[in-house]
Amino acid sequence: FSSRRRHTRLQGDWSSDVCSSDLKKNAQYEFDFAEDIARLEEKKTYLQQQRDLELEAVKNDEQKKLEIKKKYGDQINAVEKNITDVQKAQLQARVELANKIADNFAMLGNFLQQVAGKNKGLAKAGLIIEQAAGIAKIVINTQVAASKAGYLTPMGIATLVAGALGVATAIAATVKGIRQIDAQDATGGATQNSSPSAPPEP
Repeated sequence: FSSRRRHTRLQGDWSSDVCSSDLKKNAQYEFDFAEDIARLEEKKTYLQQQRDLELEAVKNDEQKKLEIKKKYGDQINAVEKNITDVQKAQLQARVELANKIADNFAMLGNFLQQVAGKNKGLAKAGLIIEQAAGIAKIVINTQVAASKAGYLTPMGIATLVAGALGVATAIAATVKGIRQIDAQDATGGATQNSSPSAPPEP
């Protein structure tokens, strides 16, 4: 677990909720998002329990009940919004990490093609790695974009179709590149192929 103690609080002590700067920092530390969500869920439960206790204490006073419900309703809604923000930041951090990994594999594939020389097997491996990394980015970013738009909405469906076309194009480019490598003469160098274009990162 992270050695930082920023999130350590006594039970019932929530002097501050998770702010936007915390969410950005959390991407750098393992488990922090889960810790934030668990702490916020604990706060939500605590507020609900306190609300119920106060309502029980004034069960014959309807005006007081309304005041208590509003007070705790606002606080609970704020905590729920904070939980949603943390979950979104957690997803974004995972997407960014996945894209960075794909970029590293694309660089590796490109490097293998550069150094392959007359080694067609190495050139093919480099091409496949580079194109696979590009396809991975298309899939990752298409899924995220479609999720934000709504999978069954016109925008979501259009995003999925565009992603599928991008994958198909990348596969076709890979097949073409392999054929070009096979067709090289003895003096030919490694065939250069650009990796498929992924949708803009969300």
